[in-house]
Amino acid sequence: MEKKVNIFIAHTEYHFIQSLNIALGLFNEDLYENYIHITKRGNRFENVIDPALKNNIFVKVHIEKEPSVLVKEILALKTCYRFFFFQENSIYNRFLAYGLKKKHNTIISLGPDGYKPYGVFNKKHEFLSMIKDTITDHKKLYKDRLSTTKLFKSDYYRYGSSSFIDEVWLTNVEIFNSKRNKTTAELKEINPFTLEVIDSLKSYFKLEDNPLDGKEHKILYLNQPFWTEKLVSREMSFLKDLIIHFNKTIYLKLHPGTPEETKALYKKIDQLILIDSKLPAEIYILEVKNSIIFSGWSTALITHNPSCNYYFNLPIYKNCDAKAVDQMELTILPHIDIVETPKSMKFPSE
Repeated sequence: MEKKVNIFIAHTEYHFIQSLNIALGLFNEDLYENYIHITKRGNRFENVIDPALKNNIFVKVHIEKEPSVLVKEILALKTCYRFFFFQENSIYNRFLAYGLKKKHNTIISLGPDGYKPYGVFNKKHEFLSMIKDTITDHKKLYKDRLSTTKLFKSDYYRYGSSSFIDEVWLTNVEIFNSKRNKTTAELKEINPFTLEVIDSLKSYFKLEDNPLDGKEHKILYLNQPFWTEKLVSREMSFLKDLIIHFNKTIYLKLHPGTPEETKALYKKIDQLILIDSKLPAEIYILEVKNSIIFSGWSTALITHNPSCNYYFNLPIYKNCDAKAVDQMELTILPHIDIVETPKSMKFPSE
């Protein structure tokens, strides 16, 4: 019997993790073959490995490969049952999706690109921007000799609006606004990470020495590279109060862009252990159990570990000489609570 081939394109670690979650959770049968194509640029995916497990998932890493070259390689394949991509704003992804649908009658599936499906973008002169972006994108296709009679509208302030998309896969279907996003595709809910999937998923990463002393009842903090003195001051004050409130060690997974002077301030706080690792934060989120996971507003918290409690302490960063934070409109996912003090946080067992 001919296998049904699913093709995934992952540009970030989050795309890769969700590709694995979908493949392992829904298409891990002899009927299917799952091919995950990773586009590696710069320092991304340095810890990703192909474990050569005895399953139907095959990982291929494309190092610094031009997008047009990868498009042509995939379009040359003999079959494709489903195509999963995560960045609709890439003209190359849209060109490839449309080409596969036309050639193989492929089911086109748009996966979640972090928080973007739930964002609200009030763009002035949106129609004019769409025209400009559409012209720019078609110039890219022409330059790379990707010919087409299809007009691809570059509507970058909507999600899942491309007419050839059959399915939009989301972690939280109920808070996605189809009407606002001009989405007519079928909405599909991505299953939460099961323990079986989490164990399999970790085998695809070269795990470093884990500073977490055990995995249960931990406090895991994901920071952001703050850019004003007031933001940093509020952060330090909150962390110190949190340590006093719980009398527990906090494990801080550092953002890659954290300034050295901020790291120096972290090191002065007792019971604060820094995790300075190239592994994606999502791996640590899925590693702990019955724990507290929090951040100011990190999109990594979109990765839901059902055994843990999630918090954003975004309100404490308002009025800190940071215009971007003051104007931030964040759609809060159902598994995340908003807090202003450590006293509002609790462990799942409490």
